[in-house]
Amino acid sequence: MAWWFQRTPAPPTITDANGHLRIFDYAQHLGGKSTKHALLSYLPHAVAAGVRGEPTVRFSNEGIAREWPRVLNELGYSVDIVGWDDKTFVPTRNYDLIILHGARTFANIYQPLSQKPPLIHFLTGTYWRFNNKEEEARLASFAERHGVTVPKDRYIAVNEDPVNEAAKGIIILGNQRIRQTFDKYPTVEVINNASYPDDHFIKTTKDYGEAR
Repeated sequence: MAWWFQRTPAPPTITDANGHLRIFDYAQHLGGKSTKHALLSYLPHAVAAGVRGEPTVRFSNEGIAREWPRVLNELGYSVDIVGWDDKTFVPTRNYDLIILHGARTFANIYQPLSQKPPLIHFLTGTYWRFNNKEEEARLASFAERHGVTVPKDRYIAVNEDPVNEAAKGIIILGNQRIRQTFDKYPTVEVINNASYPDDHFIKTTKDYGEAR
């Protein structure tokens, strides 16, 4: 699906002085009409690379970063895109929808708004407190086994509860086990994109016992 960005002509993009991607509007470029405005705080560099036709690794986050604006355009939104950790961006227009990834931009993007539009919290892992607890347990176990202390790698230092509580919905990549870590929040949708069926896979009749 992400290849869509290379099959169509590149739309016009406007970048402000701080490097924010404004306005990213496939719908208008392709003859449609956007009547609403959405703000996506995720991975603008992946979207810009796709627009320029640059080859990129199609790992899920880059492909999803490109699908977000495309789908929003189909729903009638023009899309402004800023980094998920960009604390310099302050909204200067009214948005009909805001999508945040994590909590780093919550204070400068969503909290100051007097009229708050619907918010979607898009995540790619477990509930942040569960994530931190599990990482601490893994590192403690490693230190006990090897006598070496290693730094935290995937620790989430910013409290994500205010975003979860303000969101009209939470979208997570993962399975039902990951969904269970968000059991305190009722409006959670899970997308399991871990694997897809392969119709071209040639099943082998190899006898592994004999091969050994």
